[in-house]
Amino acid sequence: MNNKNKAIYIVESRDTRLAIKYDLTNDAIEGIVASRGENYTYLNKVFAAKIVNIVDSLDGVFLDIGAKENAFMTKRELCKALDITYAKVKQVPIKQLVKRNQLILAQVSREAYQSKGASLKAEISIVGKYFVLLPQTKGIKYSRKINPRTLDLTLQNRLTEKGAAIGFIVRSQVAETNDTEAVYGDLMRLIDVWERMLNQFRLTPNMRCLYEPDTFEDEVYRRLYEMRQTRLYVQRDEERDALIAMGVQKNDIDKQIASDINTLTLLEKLKALLAGNVFKTPSGAQFTIDELEAFTIIDIDSATYTGDQTKDDFAFGLNLEAAKSIRQLLLLRQIAGVIIIDFIHMPAEVQTRFLEKCREEFFTRDDDFSVHGFTALGLLEITRKREKPSLKALMSFDYKCGDLYHLALVSMENQLRRLSNHTNTKRAMVVCEEPLYIYLRQRPIDGSIFGLSLKYEKRKRTASSYAIQTLPE
Repeated sequence: MNNKNKAIYIVESRDTRLAIKYDLTNDAIEGIVASRGENYTYLNKVFAAKIVNIVDSLDGVFLDIGAKENAFMTKRELCKALDITYAKVKQVPIKQLVKRNQLILAQVSREAYQSKGASLKAEISIVGKYFVLLPQTKGIKYSRKINPRTLDLTLQNRLTEKGAAIGFIVRSQVAETNDTEAVYGDLMRLIDVWERMLNQFRLTPNMRCLYEPDTFEDEVYRRLYEMRQTRLYVQRDEERDALIAMGVQKNDIDKQIASDINTLTLLEKLKALLAGNVFKTPSGAQFTIDELEAFTIIDIDSATYTGDQTKDDFAFGLNLEAAKSIRQLLLLRQIAGVIIIDFIHMPAEVQTRFLEKCREEFFTRDDDFSVHGFTALGLLEITRKREKPSLKALMSFDYKCGDLYHLALVSMENQLRRLSNHTNTKRAMVVCEEPLYIYLRQRPIDGSIFGLSLKYEKRKRTASSYAIQTLPE
């Protein structure tokens, strides 16, 4: 019997994959992982990188990692990779330390930008669900949210034993679960990844990628999956096998037809979440969010909120509630960069208390937030580290207008599957807006996959970006 209260639906189109975590009890989307085939990234990948150029004038070397532009590693990082004390060789020419075509174990620390190649670092880090493995060090570090003394005693002893041989950080997610076996299993998986990576580096004669983090399945496992609370619904056996390899329990995964009506309904909920800009807090107050190219603006509207507190208490309470809802939305929509929030006005002493709460509970460094304080106009300035586009931008042809056409394609292909699986339809017409029409004329959907013959027709913009019409045979 399935008594899990959360479900993860994995759905996809030709170039987009989505994992949507859905809270069945509260009827709410709780998390999203999205991947697009064209959004290739080198960030955090580990390479056996080949030295192709030594430049003493730049105090570093250029290395081939298979990218368009060669990556760069500073002499200081190179010394770490070679296990040489930098201070001892600071004045020594790099050519005396390494030679061309030599392989170096390195991790991409910064993506390539315009004509500049990626940057490499020597200290490898491998992120898991409960730990960050630092395999070239020893000892245990804890997230600020964790009191080590509150952990299960058996788990503490096992971690202490491992920490004597290898370094790792215990993430805050450990405090959110009582499943000590799952926690320890995640650490052992990361150690196994490192050992396999190291063996490959020692044996490889050529440049190669040794470790590729943040694969779709890896993100699903780390960000969405909770053992014994979550059931996953996948389309393909390959997805099932990859998730099991990550650490997902075999009994938690079901094969499903992604054109199931529940999945299509969930895609509509996701569209509403990304397309909307007016949201409510639990008590009924509203806030609007405008995701612009340079920054994101959020405004709190107290007109719909009623209460009998004093003016200061009212503002403080409403702003705290709004901050919690805003945090959830920023994480769900994967919004980063500069964020400006117009909270209800508070006196200076109340603002100080509010900032402390924000830093401790809502906009924390664990989620890559930095709270910079209130401006002279009373606007709260927040930044969040940007590593990838927001979900709305990722799902759109034109990120500036947020058209969500890639999301429409996911929905369209799954509706075609459902039409094929549940009706006798052999021919169908896809009537869509001009950008989608142009895209589909250039890259038509292979209707034979669904047993359908497809035609396309252009129409002006309406409430929906496309519609599917059954045609007679």
